[in-house]
Amino acid sequence: MPAQYPRASDEFIRSAIDKTLFDKIYLPCYNLSCVLSDLDGRISTGLLSQVLSGLEIVSPGVLVLGENVEDDTGNDILIEDEYAVDTSRRAFDIYTRLKVSDQDLVVAVNDSDVGINSLLLTLSLDMPPIMKNAINALFVECLALYKELLGVTQEIPLTISIEDLHRISRNTRWITFRLESFERVPYDLVEVVRDIQLIVYYVSSITEIFDTKSNSALKDLAELSNSLDSYNTPYSTLDYTIADGDTIHMIAQRMLGDASKAIDIIMLNDLQYPFIRQFSDPPQVGVKTMGDVLKVPTFSTEEQPMDIDHIGADLKIVDRDISGGDLDGNTYGDLQIVEGVDCLVQDLNNRFAVEVGTVPFHPNYGNGLKKLIGATKDVAWDQKVRVEVSKVLKMDIRVVEVVALEVFDIGQGIQVDAVLAVEGIPKSINYKYLISKEG
Repeated sequence: MPAQYPRASDEFIRSAIDKTLFDKIYLPCYNLSCVLSDLDGRISTGLLSQVLSGLEIVSPGVLVLGENVEDDTGNDILIEDEYAVDTSRRAFDIYTRLKVSDQDLVVAVNDSDVGINSLLLTLSLDMPPIMKNAINALFVECLALYKELLGVTQEIPLTISIEDLHRISRNTRWITFRLESFERVPYDLVEVVRDIQLIVYYVSSITEIFDTKSNSALKDLAELSNSLDSYNTPYSTLDYTIADGDTIHMIAQRMLGDASKAIDIIMLNDLQYPFIRQFSDPPQVGVKTMGDVLKVPTFSTEEQPMDIDHIGADLKIVDRDISGGDLDGNTYGDLQIVEGVDCLVQDLNNRFAVEVGTVPFHPNYGNGLKKLIGATKDVAWDQKVRVEVSKVLKMDIRVVEVVALEVFDIGQGIQVDAVLAVEGIPKSINYKYLISKEG
């Protein structure tokens, strides 16, 4: 786990968990212990007080996040937000028992003044109230899962279901996306939340610890949750065709700008380890191969800016027409950066400015349009130019589709006017470039 967690109660965990399931249960138990800052099977009273602040469960499985504030009229109002309002039923049980400081918990309350050791809680202390309360609720859900894992045996399966784990995963996703939208947020906090998402996914893959019998109470809870419109985070998806050599983390880095977001692709496509294999003969359930199509969540909304980070960034090039291009610097000598859509446009300009076959070790980089400038104009010429321009545009993996394309002969050059659909951007962008004979 990447974050620097406090010491966990390794000896307590080894003595508590079922020995026949040790190899599969130990790792998630230990990691959850780190997240909770469980020291020798206990949590501190300071940590307990922090967890319980700002939370209100209005019915089994339904959690309200908020704080009482006064509006302009002086009336108390409750602020709510689009959290995944349904928690697991077991988390509800844990919460109510924490409320009354029940000593019957597997993780007993420690009366000593240890303080708040959990990174999940300490790093969220300066977050806005809604976010801090959401993270406190996630702590309760982790505590519920931890308690259940410590008590599970081959004869006594988890009462937490796969559906409960999926709900917890949606909660971590909700928290992560909103943390990433803040201007300043501790990076370790994002890492801890993503660690929890990985833990939950790992637990969901241990099929032998779950009860296969139907549970009407959990079914009713799911129906209640689905009746509430506010728990879904709107997102769109892109189709990605798996190429030779791809791994799930490479795809997450390329498409989402962060390899750790592979868990989002895994959950959306219901993948199983090893997730992607170049060849799978015979086919393996939950494992994709080269040529298969994955759904990639973009989580883009109309309010998001066009220049999404994962489109890329590079050093800015200026004076290309005059001197062939130079790096841009400010008055202090610092090199300037081009980001987002501007970075994509610069990369396309570079490809159009280079004649194919002129870059050592990269024989396919560039274009073959210069030999068409000044050639006899007919239907075949127009078709050749359009095919070459489309090929150059589509060689950039960020260009999803060439929506519209016009090419014009202007004597000593070719003018390109295109409309491009770009990955992760809800609206198409306009692209223009002039290929000249001398340029």
